[in-house]
Amino acid sequence: MATLSSNALEVQIDDRTLTLEVRDLRTGLVWQMQEDGPGDIGIKAHAGPWAGMAFGNAGKAGWEGSGNERHVTLSQWPCRSNVWGPSDFAVEVHFKLQDDTLDITIGTRNGRGEVSFIDSYYPRGFLFPEHSPGELVLPYGQGCLLKKDFPCRLDHTLPAYVALGFSMPWWGQLAGSGEGFAAFTDTPDDIGFRIVTEPGSGHTVHPYWQASLGNFRYPRAIAYRFFDRADVVTLAKAYRKHADSLGLAVTLKEKAKARPNVEKLRGAIVVSIWHMSDFTMFNRPGEQHCMTFEEGLRRFERLARDGGIEKAIVHIDGWCRGGYDYYHPDVLPPEEQLGGWEGLKRMADAVQARGHGFLLHDNYVDIYAHTEAFGPDNTALDLSGVRHENREWLGGRQQWLCPVRTMQFARRNLTQVRDRVNPSGTYLDCISCGPLRECYDQSHLCSRGDARKAWSEIFAMCQEFGWATSSEGGADWAIPVLDFCWSVHTALCPFDLKEEISGPLGVPIPLYSLVWHDCIVVPSFVGESDQTPDNALWPMLWGGIPSVRTGSLHPDTSKVKRYGEASEAAFVHSLKPIVELSEQVAFEEMTNLELLDADGKTQRTTFSDGTQVTVDFADKSYDAMISGKQGVVKGAFPSPSQQESPPSP
Repeated sequence: MATLSSNALEVQIDDRTLTLEVRDLRTGLVWQMQEDGPGDIGIKAHAGPWAGMAFGNAGKAGWEGSGNERHVTLSQWPCRSNVWGPSDFAVEVHFKLQDDTLDITIGTRNGRGEVSFIDSYYPRGFLFPEHSPGELVLPYGQGCLLKKDFPCRLDHTLPAYVALGFSMPWWGQLAGSGEGFAAFTDTPDDIGFRIVTEPGSGHTVHPYWQASLGNFRYPRAIAYRFFDRADVVTLAKAYRKHADSLGLAVTLKEKAKARPNVEKLRGAIVVSIWHMSDFTMFNRPGEQHCMTFEEGLRRFERLARDGGIEKAIVHIDGWCRGGYDYYHPDVLPPEEQLGGWEGLKRMADAVQARGHGFLLHDNYVDIYAHTEAFGPDNTALDLSGVRHENREWLGGRQQWLCPVRTMQFARRNLTQVRDRVNPSGTYLDCISCGPLRECYDQSHLCSRGDARKAWSEIFAMCQEFGWATSSEGGADWAIPVLDFCWSVHTALCPFDLKEEISGPLGVPIPLYSLVWHDCIVVPSFVGESDQTPDNALWPMLWGGIPSVRTGSLHPDTSKVKRYGEASEAAFVHSLKPIVELSEQVAFEEMTNLELLDADGKTQRTTFSDGTQVTVDFADKSYDAMISGKQGVVKGAFPSPSQQESPPSP
């Protein structure tokens, strides 16, 4: 048994299995690691299948080091890469304890034989004390608190940086007696997270390390910081400090100082205008509806007047060649039947002359088979030699654009858009909500780290244009180059548990905004449905802005039939409290989050200027004490079906 100790912790490491026991010397609490899992290291030999092996399977464990650092080399594995001799490879694990933080690094060493290291589920999860309560703090979408005994059985490995996975590469655990820890990594590109139920101990989490281009090309590092007293805010701010050290934290105030268009996000409402086709037209390419740029401008101005919109971010969908999601990446020129370059320029000028932001929905992830760019020179090849494709979108047959090939198309298209339209922002779809994509084509090889770098450079180019930048999700690798996003989803549930769990997984909380509120504006899509009250309450709680689509801003006029334009205007006007709050706190840090009841139905946030917002999801109400203003602002959000007419001028 190897032992590390500091003034805060004592760590015992089993010599063979590398199972850990961490004792907090300040409180006496013991965090015990799971004894087994799917595989501490996943190995694929040339002549054999993938095998998930426990560290205890190694024939030799060579230990080195002293004091608060230990290094073990695990070798002589029961694995053959061929029929004429043994394989010679090793896994190296390094432990370092400093004060309240335990660092663990996993590396590999190839020798004789043909062996690839495919994945690793080590370190295994730490278990809550058996007879006490506990909660996982998960950046699952916006975030959630998951009690260790939440009634479901989990064995789910969720990717990092994906809209329906983890938006940030960390997690935390809170013991019922007040202790806790946060786990974060310096090597996040190839990480996922396994949430699993351990019989008798409840739910736990541990990292899932994926190979980079088919092997472990670099050591994987994770740090566990243990607290003798902790809550959600403690863990969130610990991660933010870690992210700051990696250079991720560029604040909105800094961004707005460099690019005045970012200031337009403060107190705004995102308004989407469809010009050609929409999601209802999938697999029905003959049913495209069209609305010219001139008509779209006229309808927006009417909605802005009747709905009391003072500051909008006008988001243009279906503007490009062939309409929505049809011709990527060869999207230019703008569709002629909508008005072409000249019509789009007139619309952009008119919108921006009124002080609104104006941006175009674009995409550099999809590539369609009927485009000039389509072909192996540009499309992504996976490990098995397949170029994956689907026919889900309006453009029909589609593959994935290799990330390292995207800049040539982005620079070509976006430079023309800048020169001919001069918008104030851009929306590059999919990039920050989907996985970092690998490509195994040797002529344009791309690791996940390469993908992150390539996509970041595209956003950085848009920043150089002076634009406000946005994308679909809030993956926090993009924080330095992203000003706002479509949204970061709340109240998520794994799709295969939706029959077992009637609502979300755990208690939804604005964890993402607790970490990043002062660095990125997060809208909430407030649709015209009976769910509108909750969707409007969330941006009140996290100090975001609303995002809307209305029937009158759609080429299919039947979309207006449900409530009519007068009700649309009243609906938009009802969102005014959200934009007024954003005007005050949009660029402020969220400094505190409180759950005021056991099930999280009432929550309170506090911002760095002293503003406090309390939201009651049970009765759909809110109250806000806004810094610099007297009294408490109280209200509730009715659903559109309760709206009858716009307010009197």
